[in-house]
Amino acid sequence: MLRYIDKITKLAVESLYEELDTTPKPGLVDKENNGAHADMSYPLFVESIKAITPYIREFAVLALGNGDTHSLALSLKETGKKAEKAMFAATKNVNTHKGAIFALAMAIGALVSKNIDGVTSIKAFSRQIKNFAAELEPLLENGTHGSQMREKYGVKGAFGQALDGYKILNTTLPLFCEYALKGYSKNDANILVLLKLITMLDDTNVLYRVGKKEYDLARVKASALLDNFSQAALQCVCVNYNENNISFGGCADMLMLSIFAQKLYEKGFLAVE
Repeated sequence: MLRYIDKITKLAVESLYEELDTTPKPGLVDKENNGAHADMSYPLFVESIKAITPYIREFAVLALGNGDTHSLALSLKETGKKAEKAMFAATKNVNTHKGAIFALAMAIGALVSKNIDGVTSIKAFSRQIKNFAAELEPLLENGTHGSQMREKYGVKGAFGQALDGYKILNTTLPLFCEYALKGYSKNDANILVLLKLITMLDDTNVLYRVGKKEYDLARVKASALLDNFSQAALQCVCVNYNENNISFGGCADMLMLSIFAQKLYEKGFLAVE
């Protein structure tokens, strides 16, 4: 089973790098620029990934053979805090991967704890994530940017996606296949999936940074680009987002998670009915 854990960890880390390498991403750090972030850079994200990698493996170790959802949820939370501490130490207190750490803790914990002979069904995967989120909901911190936006606008945010069992994967996984059949490169398919996520998900990061009016306008631009995708139009949206402080970081985390789920499916670790 240690080989299984090592493989899962490898795919998760590969997914973090693939999301980072997807270029150009409007408002987000990629290989070309820092997006809407003056305090972030590509090398900083690389250092962050290196710092959190041991804890990604620990998520899988904790979940192996653990049938107690309550205790496992708490253990994943505590290890997630350790991963955040390592991240902040590596980035000099810049939040590069806090959302990704949470998403991977939930996903890897669910995947491994519901593993049957190396395979987890997506239904069991989603149900276990819901269970973890329900256990952790009473422990949610007040006063965070996300909690403020949830209270002000009634949006779900990152934790709400977990409460839904990351059902967004039921949309994004088929899209990867669709875009591949249409001849898009993997990089462009990732960008298109990101645009789809922007049009579908509530991202408290953007709401906090720019407010509801600019948030809605940014989503309209993403929708229009999705309907008429071209490299020139993509560059225009990148310039607009970068200049107007618009960064859909929560959607980037869900892109990373979607890439991870796709890799799990391709390797036979996640079964999609």
